[in-house]
Amino acid sequence: MISTVTDTNIVGELDATIFTATQAGPTGMLVVLENSGLNTLNYFFQEFDGVNWVDLDTLGTDLNNTLTAATIYAPGETKNIKLTSTYAQVRLRAYGAGGAELRFSVTRPSTRAPGGQLPLLSF
Repeated sequence: MISTVTDTNIVGELDATIFTATQAGPTGMLVVLENSGLNTLNYFFQEFDGVNWVDLDTLGTDLNNTLTAATIYAPGETKNIKLTSTYAQVRLRAYGAGGAELRFSVTRPSTRAPGGQLPLLSF
């Protein structure tokens, strides 16, 4: 089964969770992020190791970086990110100077038994 969720979220100046993905086992997904606002935004992915939320990578990588803002001449920056984690929960957190708008799409393959539980994506 492949599930895709697409949404837009206003990103404030304070670090906040944009979405959390939960599966029965290791997490894998394709995430498309687009800054559709007029301010630069910063984002980072974290995984839950059973005790704490831990950053998936260091600043400057695709999993922890900045998206430049849209202008009247060009759309905002877009990144396609292939994300994997050995843990069942992953979340995206973001913040933007002066607030920003983030469009995102999450596509996840998963295996489930007939009539089994659907993988979750919470906002």
